Amino acid sequence: MKYTYLAASLPTLSMDTMPPLTEDRFLLQCEGVMSENDYAEMQHILHQRRDRCLSSFSRQWCGFESALRHYIAEVRAGRLGLDPRTAVPYHDVSEALVKKTVLDAFAKSNPREREWTLDSARWYVLTELAREDPFGLNTILAYALKLRMAHRWAAMNAEKGAINLKRHVDTILDSQPVEAT
Repeated sequence: MKYTYLAASLPTLSMDTMPPLTEDRFLLQCEGVMSENDYAEMQHILHQRRDRCLSSFSRQWCGFESALRHYIAEVRAGRLGLDPRTAVPYHDVSEALVKKTVLDAFAKSNPREREWTLDSARWYVLTELAREDPFGLNTILAYALKLRMAHRWAAMNAEKGAINLKRHVDTILDSQPVEAT
């Protein structure tokens, strides 16, 4: 099904700027326009209910995401001296992009740059999947996932980072109390 008006009315997104609409507003905008099945597909992919995703877009996206996470786990396992093949179940996606992205990301010493590299690859794949069906379901699903990603990046700042770091340090210290000497 084509969603020409909906797709054409969506504002442009970027990972490095605050999105012009919230996810709730976007979903409300889609609810009255999309077919029930397509809207349900969007809900399934946003909530990572991969077993319920039926579209070609969703299968391709979930395959890419699964392969990306597999190679991330392999690299992390290798760094810890563990057998990388037991890191996570393997999902067969033979894309050089997956391996290159993970290797490029883990070559970065800064965790934020590492995440940016991984999400940039995700953004690229979503853009390519949307091109297969301009103004159709693929475009709307890709937009929904990009919107979520853009909000995630817009929410990152030094203040929130310091709060999260303190919370993690406190959790570690609480779980392993230091004895006075």
